[in-house]
Amino acid sequence: MLPERQGRDAIAHRLNVLITLVRAARFFDIEARAKVEKELLLGGISRIAVVGEAASGKSTFINRKVLSEDILPMTGGTAVPVEIHNSPDRRMEIIPYVERSNFPMTGNGMKSGGMTGLQVCEGPAVIIADPTPADVMRHVSGSTLEARERLAETTARVRIFLDTSAPTGLILVDTPGIGPVNRATVATRYRILPGCDDIFFLPLDRVLSSAERAFLDSPALTGRRIRSLLPGAGWSRQDSDESSSWSVAAHDRRFTFAVRAEPVIRHQAFLARTRCDAEMSARRKSATECRRIETEIGILETEIRIEAAKQLSRLNVDLTALKTRMSEVIERKITTAAEGISLPVLTTLESAVAGCTAETMAAIQSLAKQYESKSRELLAPWNVLIQRELGVVTVPGEHRGFHARVLAAIALARINPYSILADILPGMLTCKPAVIVHRLEAIAMDVPRRVESVFRPVEELFPAEWNDEINGRMNTVRQGISAARRGPMEFERESLLRTIRTKLHAIARKNRL
Repeated sequence: MLPERQGRDAIAHRLNVLITLVRAARFFDIEARAKVEKELLLGGISRIAVVGEAASGKSTFINRKVLSEDILPMTGGTAVPVEIHNSPDRRMEIIPYVERSNFPMTGNGMKSGGMTGLQVCEGPAVIIADPTPADVMRHVSGSTLEARERLAETTARVRIFLDTSAPTGLILVDTPGIGPVNRATVATRYRILPGCDDIFFLPLDRVLSSAERAFLDSPALTGRRIRSLLPGAGWSRQDSDESSSWSVAAHDRRFTFAVRAEPVIRHQAFLARTRCDAEMSARRKSATECRRIETEIGILETEIRIEAAKQLSRLNVDLTALKTRMSEVIERKITTAAEGISLPVLTTLESAVAGCTAETMAAIQSLAKQYESKSRELLAPWNVLIQRELGVVTVPGEHRGFHARVLAAIALARINPYSILADILPGMLTCKPAVIVHRLEAIAMDVPRRVESVFRPVEELFPAEWNDEINGRMNTVRQGISAARRGPMEFERESLLRTIRTKLHAIARKNRL
């Protein structure tokens, strides 16, 4: 079992208990939302990459620690990214690169329409049923450096499906050595690794080499958590417990699975607890009192929703401004690079995207905090009214709320600005400097379209969380009052709601259930 799996299983247990509790309370809207959140958190695929220099023992480690056989070649070096999937249907899929040009070329090596000269994408898979180690060796590695370089230029990735001991839903990625710059290493750094939840780094020795230090200092890895494995390839199947080999080297700002899940669980538990409190309080009041409270709340909620709509409009404007700025900054830096390439093109483009990405994410975090404050201000009169009439506290005090959920939602979406580099760099690696200049100019013109694709999840998720922040709280109280109007409080119902509320509090606090 991988180190974070226990945390994942514990969170799955808390979500299951939460769903069971709200179903027992007949809070079917919260149940439906919790199921959706559970699917988003647990239903997806987890990806873990093992990285390091050639001959550091990556393939040997995966063979001996995860697989039930030595199917990955342990000599010669891995030439292309290899994904290991847990599946009873044993097969191998080879995904080749396809080079195609959708626009006619002009005399200076550019396509008309401002596109780059050569588009490199993944083609249809070639499938080999029941592959042998020799089949894997032929498509993953090679006996000579030239053979491995040919594979790196022609094969985007290889997927191997085996019945392994790895948890279901986990993909383990074996990667090429981090030293040479070719299509395989570019795809690994800018497409494979940003899409992975964890990166495990296997050094050659306890003292890092210059290539290893350069890789770890890459702007594309800024803000990523890197777990360090013990150096060396002497793994044995008997040495399979977690404590003997897995060790966490460092933690940083990147969201772990638990950090992504925590604000979601707490928010749903808070809404359900608030519903319990509202219903229990309202059931002790007469039908006339409930109707009066509903009327007062309805008038205030209408005013809040009108203002919330205005704020949502401003939020969309703010997000558009961020997206536009991101496009302009990257475009300007690429244009500057095209005017006189003083650095290697890889370094120039990576720095441009990395700097702009860091700036944009910092702006998104600032915007999330700003709108969290606005939501508190907007709901303040409503909170006072609910506490006065029902004695219910509707302000969650144990977590950051909206800000944390926005960042968690963005992390779950696995937004990858570096996919821009993965799309454009493979077609430039073998170009002459004069051609690179022309292609950089074309790339700069195409930046807005690429940034639009990268930024789209932010424009969808941020407003959705804002809507849930405002309407979610108001709806849960109103529905609690509505349930109370159906009849006076019965002892069994009150006892049930009190028990459920206590357990919901334990879920939010991560206490033993």
